[in-house]
Amino acid sequence: MSEIEKKDANSVALEQIAVSDPRIFGDDTWQPWFERLRAESPVHYCADSPFGAYWSVTTHHLIKQVDSNHGVFSSAQGMTLLDVEDSSLSEEDLAMENFITMDPPEHDVQRATVAPAVAPSN
Repeated sequence: MSEIEKKDANSVALEQIAVSDPRIFGDDTWQPWFERLRAESPVHYCADSPFGAYWSVTTHHLIKQVDSNHGVFSSAQGMTLLDVEDSSLSEEDLAMENFITMDPPEHDVQRATVAPAVAPSN
């Protein structure tokens, strides 16, 4: 049982907060965890999680900075949006390049292809 599951957001040491824990989303208790990170550590390093170490960025302003500065922040080394341990996908499938993990200009070309399908008018 993780620290995040046993305690509320204000009783856990900041360095133990791991917002990658799916239980906080399944239980719909994620809001206080992100609220605390926005207030105390808007750029937060989680050294230990089932998914490995990661950084989380939790304020709107900083997320915009990260999203628009591809020279410094890149998804080219990959990112995972599924539970790899429960996945039946092979390592080759997981390594498959997709436009979400591309940086501009490759990302922009791919995004332009799907943009009409996800436009508000649809």
